[in-house]
Amino acid sequence: DPSFKRLPCASAAFALGAMLSLGLAPFLILDGFWLGTAMAAVSLAIAAVLQRFELPLLRLGAMGTAALATALLIRPGVVDPATLSATLILNSMTAGFGVAIICFFAASRLVRNDIGLRRAFEGAAMILGFTLIGLTIRHIAGEGRLDGPFNGMGEASAYAIAYLGMAASFAWRFSHRGMLFRAAEFVAAGIGLFGVLAAFAMIGLGDVGDFVIVNLLFPGFALPALVMSGYGTGLRRAGRQTEATVASVAAMLTGFAWVTLEIARSFGGQDLTVFYGDFGWAYSPAWITYAFALLFWGVLRRRRAPRFASLAILITSILKVFMIDMSMLEGVARAGSLIGLGLALIAVALFYQRFVFTPDQQSEAAA
Repeated sequence: DPSFKRLPCASAAFALGAMLSLGLAPFLILDGFWLGTAMAAVSLAIAAVLQRFELPLLRLGAMGTAALATALLIRPGVVDPATLSATLILNSMTAGFGVAIICFFAASRLVRNDIGLRRAFEGAAMILGFTLIGLTIRHIAGEGRLDGPFNGMGEASAYAIAYLGMAASFAWRFSHRGMLFRAAEFVAAGIGLFGVLAAFAMIGLGDVGDFVIVNLLFPGFALPALVMSGYGTGLRRAGRQTEATVASVAAMLTGFAWVTLEIARSFGGQDLTVFYGDFGWAYSPAWITYAFALLFWGVLRRRRAPRFASLAILITSILKVFMIDMSMLEGVARAGSLIGLGLALIAVALFYQRFVFTPDQQSEAAA
């Protein structure tokens, strides 16, 4: 209708009101998290109308409905455990969140030329995506119930990987996009770290698996360490050096914990409460290998933190060898250990001289 073009504000207001009415109408028969899903659909409709009427009112309406939909879908208790189907993945929760995520993703494509609005829709889609992952983990671990029993280290590690991954994604994608995204990133990182700590608390309380490396310790500690390393890289890329160093240190400590626990499981069996026994000597070569890996990574990526961590672990390992391990070995075994340690120290010294203590490295400013 040509008359609409002469009254764009009235036309936009009419369209906004009509879409809100259509979006809220289903709640005559629906309730729960579907309200958030409906608001996400409304935000997609507003994004479509924005293609014809590029008005501040519609842009504000799109952001407002996106924020409201996200808040409604992530609020505590949004999904009633008593009414949610026990069917895993293929249930109303997945459908409701899935429709909202698709709406936000589609809206971000429609407004791709408006960077601010596009980022808002993408951020909302990511927040809902990771929230759905967390709820799905709980649903699966609870054997079809959101209020089912906690499933130990496996569930804790799943939360750690998912939410540290969310924090890393936000650091890479939305680091400079305002405090809302930064707050979502910190909340996700906090949940992820809590998952790692919960996995620590589960040590010795259950079976972690019979295979070397391929057991619950790997997703519990090794994978979170890798994700935290990626998180640190994203923070460093955004110029947030202090936070990047904290994430990198956390990643290295978690990786060190995984190496140590894996040695305990491989040599001591399922009872990880028996941390040190006749196999105590096995920690030393594992720690030295981990120190070499950190040293190589620090030199390759020009990072100081891995190099300092490598040196600290190496010194700890050397002290352990001389003060503890040597007393447990005799004869040829003791001589072989000393020779191996000496060769390792020579290799480290040459490596540091060749790649670390050079004029370029000494003047390096990167952390």
